[in-house]
Amino acid sequence: MTLKYVLAFCFISLLSNLTLSQTTELPSFNFENYEFPKVVVVDVKDKEAKVIRDKTQGWINRYFTKEQLIGSENSEGTLVINAVTKNLISIKNLSNDLRYTLKISFRDQKYRLEISQISYEYYTEFRRITSLSLRTDNAIKKDLVKSQPILTSYFNDLNLNLYNSVLNDNDEW
Repeated sequence: MTLKYVLAFCFISLLSNLTLSQTTELPSFNFENYEFPKVVVVDVKDKEAKVIRDKTQGWINRYFTKEQLIGSENSEGTLVINAVTKNLISIKNLSNDLRYTLKISFRDQKYRLEISQISYEYYTEFRRITSLSLRTDNAIKKDLVKSQPILTSYFNDLNLNLYNSVLNDNDEW
């Protein structure tokens, strides 16, 4: 039953990505391999670094629920986000949570979104996904290969959502 939800999520994500990004060509993530960090730099015309940062902070507050946001750190020029998404991928026929770390840096007219690490819940622990994971356990390797399009779609949708939030000039309150 969870496979149906994952497939529905992928379909909806792909559909929304196709319809919303027709006017803008965003750089995209690709999880063909699991070498980290994965980075995209996104141009945001006519926005100063402070404005992009403030809009990104607002996006974090709206996008992530209390259950998803493990923590966020605001340092000079960079926001670091630790988050979890429930039941996103399947490993050895079990639905697993995905934990990830995002680093978002700012400059005038652009932001840099970096996925510095991801890990999946495996029974009672979280295991990091690395390119090494593809060589050690054949069952996990098979499942990680199946999860590549899911992760690609998920993080590209996350980036699209951030991009639209930064471009939005309507301040919600």
